[in-house]
Amino acid sequence: MALGGVETEYGPACFGEKRLSPGDVAARVLARAIEVLPHMRDRCGGIFLGSGGRLLIDGGAHLEYCTPETLSPAGQVVAIRAGEAIVEDLVRTVPGGVLARTNHCYLSGATYGSHENHCLERQIGLMYRYLTPHLVSRIIYTGAGGLDPTHRGIRYVISPRATHYDAGNGRRCRSIANKREEPHAEGYHRLHITCGDTLALDRPLYLRLGTTALLAALVDADLLSLAEVPVLASAPEAIGLINRDPSLRQRVRLRGGDSVTALEIQERLLEMAERGVDRSPGTVPAWSGAMLAEWRRMLDTLARRPEEAVVDWAVKRRVFDDQVRRAGFTAEEIEEANHRTGRRTKTDMAMEALLETIPGETPPSGATDPRVARMRSLRQRLCRIDFFFTVLPGGLIDELRDGLDDDVPGVDAETIRRAMRQPPEPTRALLRSRYVRRHARSSVRYWATWDMIGDRRENRILPMRDPYSLKTRWESAPPEPDRRSVFTLPTLSHAYNRGDYRMLKRLLRELFSGDDGDTAMEHSFLTYQAWAESRTGNLAAAERAAARYRETSSDGEIPGLYAAIYRFRGLWPSPRIWRWIRRGDRIPTSAWTDSGYVCFLGHKGVALKCAGRIDEAIDVLRRSVEVALVPPNHQRIHARNQCDLADCLRIAGHPRSARLHLATAGRILQQHGYSGEFADHYLMTRAKLTTHPRAALTLLARARRILERNGNPVGVARTQVLRARIARDRRVIEHARQAILAQRARVPDLATCPKLTSILRRWDKWTLRPTDERGPDRFWFV
Repeated sequence: MALGGVETEYGPACFGEKRLSPGDVAARVLARAIEVLPHMRDRCGGIFLGSGGRLLIDGGAHLEYCTPETLSPAGQVVAIRAGEAIVEDLVRTVPGGVLARTNHCYLSGATYGSHENHCLERQIGLMYRYLTPHLVSRIIYTGAGGLDPTHRGIRYVISPRATHYDAGNGRRCRSIANKREEPHAEGYHRLHITCGDTLALDRPLYLRLGTTALLAALVDADLLSLAEVPVLASAPEAIGLINRDPSLRQRVRLRGGDSVTALEIQERLLEMAERGVDRSPGTVPAWSGAMLAEWRRMLDTLARRPEEAVVDWAVKRRVFDDQVRRAGFTAEEIEEANHRTGRRTKTDMAMEALLETIPGETPPSGATDPRVARMRSLRQRLCRIDFFFTVLPGGLIDELRDGLDDDVPGVDAETIRRAMRQPPEPTRALLRSRYVRRHARSSVRYWATWDMIGDRRENRILPMRDPYSLKTRWESAPPEPDRRSVFTLPTLSHAYNRGDYRMLKRLLRELFSGDDGDTAMEHSFLTYQAWAESRTGNLAAAERAAARYRETSSDGEIPGLYAAIYRFRGLWPSPRIWRWIRRGDRIPTSAWTDSGYVCFLGHKGVALKCAGRIDEAIDVLRRSVEVALVPPNHQRIHARNQCDLADCLRIAGHPRSARLHLATAGRILQQHGYSGEFADHYLMTRAKLTTHPRAALTLLARARRILERNGNPVGVARTQVLRARIARDRRVIEHARQAILAQRARVPDLATCPKLTSILRRWDKWTLRPTDERGPDRFWFV
C-alpha cells in the first residue's frame, strides 16, 4: 500500500494600496476559486475541485491546498505542482496586489509547511519510533533553506521551519511527527506528518515523499527491524543541531551515548530499506527500486559536495553566498557579526526588516559605522531574497530552474496541466473529480467529503470508503450527522480567536446540547460558552457554564477559566477573581497547559493593574510574555498580554517602552487576523498612548466598528467611555453618554458594573481634559 496525499499551506501577503490581513487575503483567493472554478462544497467551508483536491482556509487564517489521493511519489509531485498552478492562477486574478507565498516562515513567527499523509493498514503506534530518526535527518535534502528566524544576524540554516519544532511526536502543531489520526477511509489508519518544508525543486520533493512512504510501507509490511533503527536521545535537540550546520558534519547524540551525523542516519536507514525490499520485493510498491537508486545518488552527492547538491537549501545558499561576496564580506566576518549580535526572541523575527523594505527597498537607518550600515543593508537584501524565493506568482527560483538537473520521471508541464483538471492517478479521487465536473452547477444540491458525496435533494450518499475503488453505488443517506462533526471544535476556536463572538454564540446554540455523554466534547463547548458569555457581558450565563464544567471535572484549568470570566466582566474585573487567582497560584506550573498558564498570568496581571499594584502587574505580565515565547507560540494570548503590559508601562510613566511592546502586539494580531483582540486591546491601548486627541478618536472609531461587527457590546461601551474621556467637543461627549446609557440598558454586566456606575456618577470629572486629571492613571484603569 502506498496511497498518500499532501497538504500545502500558503502564507498569504498583500502589498496593494490597501493592506489586508492574512485571513482576508485567503478569503479573497477562496472566493475567487468559488467564482471561476468547477467545485463542490465540502461540509466545513472548503471546496473540492476538478483536480480531486481540496481548497480551504485552515485554522491559522491561511490558504491550504490538499492534493487528491495518489499511488506514487511522482504522482504526488504532479498533484502538488498542479495545486500550486491552481493557486497561482487564482492569485493572478485577485485584485489588491495579493501574493500567496509558499515560504516556510513569516514575519511574526508563523510557519507554513507541507504535511504528508500515508494510508496504512496497521496501527500507527510504533510507526513514530521507526520514522522519527528519518524525519529528523532527512532535512539534509528536504530543507527549504534560509535565514535563521530566531537570530538577528545573518545565520543560514537548512530549514528555518525546523527552528520551531518543540516535541518529537504528539498532537502539537509544532511536533516533528503528529499523532492525530483521521483515516478518511474504512479499515485503514492515517499517518500524519507535519514536519515537511514546502519545496520548489522536484527532485528533493520526490525524495522527501518517496523515502518516507517507502519506510512507512516497509514498517506496514513488517519488513524492518526496530532493533536496527537508531534511537535519538532528543529529537528536537538533534534537528536543531543538524539544521544549523550546512556542512552536514554535526554529530547528534543517540540513546546510549553514541553520536552520529545526519548522513550516517540516512545511510543506515537506506541500507535497512534495501534489505527489506530484497527480502520481499512483491509486497513493496513498484516504484521502490527507482526510489532506492535516487536516494543512494542523493546521499553520495551530499557526502562529497553538499553545497553543490540540487536541493532547495543548497541552491538558495549559493544565491546568499553570492550576495555576501558582492557586499564585500567574508564568511569569517559574518560569523563574527553573528556572535556579537546574539539571539533574539521568536516573535522578533530575523525577517522583521522586511516590513520596511517591501515593496521598495529602504536604506537602513541608525548606523553611524559605514561597515555596520553595509551589514544591515546586506541583511535586508537577503531578507527580500528569502521572502520572494518561492513567492506565487513568479518566485526567484523560477529564474534558476533552467540550470539545474531537477527532472523527475513522469513529472512534466503537460502532466501537471492535465492534473489541474483531473487526478494524476486512478484512485477514488478520480471518481470525486468526475462528480465535481458533472455537478459543478448544482453546488447547492451536492456536497462532498474525502470518503463520500452527498445529494441533498434525493437524500442519498455515494460512499467512497475504499480509497482504491472506482465503483459507484448510491445509498440512502443515514440520519443527519451530529452538526458538531460538521463544524468541530476548530471552527469554534477560529471564531473565538478572531473575536467574532456573534458567530461563536450562534455556533454554540446550533451545535451544543450537552446530552450525548461525550465529556471531553462537552468540556470544550462549555469553556467556549463561558468565554463567549463573559466577553459579551453576561456573567451569570458564563458562571452557569463554568459551574457545569466543574460538575464533571477536577482539572487544574478551572481557576484559569474562572479568572477569565471574572476578568472580562464589564469594564472592571469582578472582586471574585482574587479567590481564583489565589487558587491558581497554588497549582504547580507543570500542571498547567502552556496556553492555560499564559492566560492565567495575563488575567492576574490585569487584576493587579486595576488594583493599582502597577509594579507587581508589570512583573507578572513580563513573565507571561516570556512564557508565551516558549514553543508552541501562543500568538494571540502573547499579543494580548503585550497590550496589557504596554498599558501598565504607560501608567508607570514609560511610554516609549509601552509603544515598543504595543507595536509587536499589533503586528502579530494583524498578521494572524485576530480582529477582536486587535480592536479591544491594541487599538484602545494605542488610543490611550496617543497624544493627539483627533488621532486617538480615529483609533477608537476603528475599534468600535470592528467590535460592533463582531458582536462585542462591552468592547463597544469601552470605546464610548474612552471617547468621552478624550474628546473636547461637548456634542461628541453627549453622544457618547447616550450611547453608553443605551448599551447599559441592554447588557447585564454593564448595568451592574461598578466602574461604569462610578464614571456616570462623576461624568463631569471624567470628561475633563486628560491633562487635568490627578492620580495614578488618567483613564481610571479602564
